[in-house]
Amino acid sequence: MMRTKHIVLALFLLSGILTRAQDSPGDEEIGCPTYFDPADTTHLLHMGNNALLDSVLQFTIPGWGQDSGHGKTSIGFASGNAIFNIPVKIWVYHDDNGSNAALTHQQAEILFESVNQRFANSNTGIRFYMKCSIEHVNSTYLNTINNDSEFNDLMTWHHEPQALNWHLISDAVEFGGKAVFPWKPNNFRFTTAFRWGFTQASIGVTVHEIGHALGLLHTHENNRGSGTWNGSAGNCYQESVSRSKTQGFGCFGTLGKRKCEVNGDALCDTEAAPNRDGGTSAPNDPGWELIDLDNTTNCNYAGTGTDNWGDTWTPPTRNYMSYLEFGVCRNEFTWGQTGVMHSNIILYMATGGFPLPGIGGTPWYNRNALVLWGNVHAGEVDHIVSGETINAPLAGNHYHMEPGSDVTLQAQRSIFLSPGVLAQSGSVFLAFIAPVTDCSSVDQMMAPDGSTFPWHAQILQATDVLAAAVNYSNGDRGKALEVNVSGISTVQIYPNPNQGSFTLELPVAGDYEIRITGMTGNLVYTTRMLHEDSRMIQLGHHLPSGVYHVYIQGDNLSQVEKITVLR
Repeated sequence: MMRTKHIVLALFLLSGILTRAQDSPGDEEIGCPTYFDPADTTHLLHMGNNALLDSVLQFTIPGWGQDSGHGKTSIGFASGNAIFNIPVKIWVYHDDNGSNAALTHQQAEILFESVNQRFANSNTGIRFYMKCSIEHVNSTYLNTINNDSEFNDLMTWHHEPQALNWHLISDAVEFGGKAVFPWKPNNFRFTTAFRWGFTQASIGVTVHEIGHALGLLHTHENNRGSGTWNGSAGNCYQESVSRSKTQGFGCFGTLGKRKCEVNGDALCDTEAAPNRDGGTSAPNDPGWELIDLDNTTNCNYAGTGTDNWGDTWTPPTRNYMSYLEFGVCRNEFTWGQTGVMHSNIILYMATGGFPLPGIGGTPWYNRNALVLWGNVHAGEVDHIVSGETINAPLAGNHYHMEPGSDVTLQAQRSIFLSPGVLAQSGSVFLAFIAPVTDCSSVDQMMAPDGSTFPWHAQILQATDVLAAAVNYSNGDRGKALEVNVSGISTVQIYPNPNQGSFTLELPVAGDYEIRITGMTGNLVYTTRMLHEDSRMIQLGHHLPSGVYHVYIQGDNLSQVEKITVLR
């Protein structure tokens, strides 16, 4: 019933690594502003063959490649219906005496929610969840990073295994963020420096570093060269503006290949990017790595340089992996970048090596945020326990409990039941929220004020199923449950994050009660919608930044959504 096709894909991807690898990977951590090590090109499985990424996405995304007007299926991944659910451990650093914190606890919560929203907005199918609570560390030494040695200490002194580790520090001398590529030692770790405070730009830096941690290069990379960015590379190493231009005579090993597939970041759906104005600076000069933009509103390229063949640069001024004058312009990943991230999640998020039969390794994505699909047959008794969330089913699939089956779902934070869930007559179904200890360093998830989260308020979607589940959790398991969940429309909230004002759109006009609470359950706003399907909500300037729950109760709809308020 669970994800066996990913083992097949891992074998497929591994064969590419074994075929291409000639030297063992280097030991150094790679990240901003250090350029990509050409010795690591063996780990860019898509280099020279971007079609491989289509194959990856066909494995991971239901319906990929079907008709959508542009040859790809555009799928909006709700946070509870992601393909990959990745556990996160967040470390927030202070000076020795507890002062000069990189972020407050509340800001770290907002950062986490905002990053999730940005990955969802780019349709990556990737969702993050906290494996255990945010941890604060008093260390002046680690709170300001001055060199590679200190960065290595930051990556190794505090680490939660089987999680993506976020190290949030106050300052760094040479970078705003730095990450470790997934094929490197100490992988799935990165840092963001908040020297300019907690801003939309610093959220973008965090997303950028996660992109590196999942195997993405800068859009201005020179992946096979050294000492220059793409704008300064020679003819055999520069990614051209043209997507069809090929490598010419003298380009040994890449002759005839499309330049966008073997040069730059080796992705043809991210436009070629130079260093600033197509200049000649080296990658270790951070003052010359930025793409010129006209202003913070339009995010249009203002440079005047050309590639080696005379075509004016049209760099991706909104891509998360670009270096931009205005970081707030970053708001997208491409499908190719999504395919790269999916590949590296499958290949490297495993304990003891690759998740392959006979080689060892158990994937730790979706470990505590389980994704269920398929059929539970008569006579089968499934007690499924998750340290974080349970999602059923995967987008475009189904999760059916046949007559005579007995299913219990227990999760620590949330249970998402989407269209495609069916508990047939004669089956027994129970879903409930209860704490599950899963972290080696922290026993229980805690709210910012130190209280436990209101577990009962975290069950989302599929009202009829969950209403029955609540009854069962009160001790009534004698009845058969017959529920067919289909055609549930999602609630739309935008913008999100917001500054306290947002639009709430519901599937149909009706009578609804709207309640908004803080993470600890305190009521901050309530209103009634009569014969409406849309409403502009104004929370008022007194409400502080934070993460809030929006409860919608009304005509055939009972749902909870999260919003992030940034002041």
